Amino acid sequence: MLNTLTANSVHLWHLYLAPERFPPAHYWSSLSSDEQQRAQKFINEPLRTRFILARGLLRFLLSTYLQESPQRLQFAYTDKGKPYLPAAAHLHFNLSHSQNQALYAIARHPVGVDIECLRDQLRYEQLTRLVLSEQEQASWENRPPAERQRSFFRVWTRKEALLKAGGKGLAGNMRQLTVPLSAYTVALHHYFTPIDPHPWALYDVKLPEQAKAVACLVCAKIPDTLVYKVLKNP
Repeated sequence: MLNTLTANSVHLWHLYLAPERFPPAHYWSSLSSDEQQRAQKFINEPLRTRFILARGLLRFLLSTYLQESPQRLQFAYTDKGKPYLPAAAHLHFNLSHSQNQALYAIARHPVGVDIECLRDQLRYEQLTRLVLSEQEQASWENRPPAERQRSFFRVWTRKEALLKAGGKGLAGNMRQLTVPLSAYTVALHHYFTPIDPHPWALYDVKLPEQAKAVACLVCAKIPDTLVYKVLKNP
C-alpha cells in the first residue's frame, strides 16, 4: 500500500471501534508492553477496549504500508508525547478517537487529525473560554443558537489537529490561535505563527451524516490527493 502513498498525498482512515467487528483480544497481542500497561490503567472497560482497538488498529494500518508485522513496529515519542516510527521516518501518521469512532491520517509529511463526536450531554458552552480566542468568542456568540454546537466543535477540531500536526499536542494554548468558524474547507497559512511559522494547510473532513461527528485534517503541505477510506474489515 505504500506505493499508493505519494509524496504529496494523504490517506484518511475512518472506522468505528466496535468490539464485535474488531475483537480486542486479537489486537491486544500486537500491543507493546508499555501500551498494554497504559490500557490496564483504564478502570472503565469501554474506555480500555477503545484504547486497545485504537492502538491495535493503528499498528495494523501502519503494518500494511510498511509490509511489517504489527507486533514488530517500535514507536518512539516526542517530548510532547506524539508517536513516531524511528525505523520509518518517511512515514508520518496521526490518530484521534472520540467515543466509538477513530480517524487516522497517514502521509509522507507531518499531519495532524482530530475527530469529535457531537455530544448533547457535553456542556460545551462552558468550554468556550478555554478553546476560543476573544475574536472567536465574539463571533460564536453572534451565531444562531442552533449553529453554536457544531461551530464550537468545528473550531475545537481545527485547533487540536493543528497543535498535533505541529507536535505541540494539548500543551499548546488553543486560545492563542484564531481560526474561521465558517463551515468550509480552508487552507490557512501564517494564521498560526504563534506556534510555528510553517504554512500549515487545514481541511475539514466531510464525514457521513450518520457519524454525527466533526473532524479536521492539518497537513504540512497542500496535498494533491486526499483519499478517504472506511475500514470495515481488517
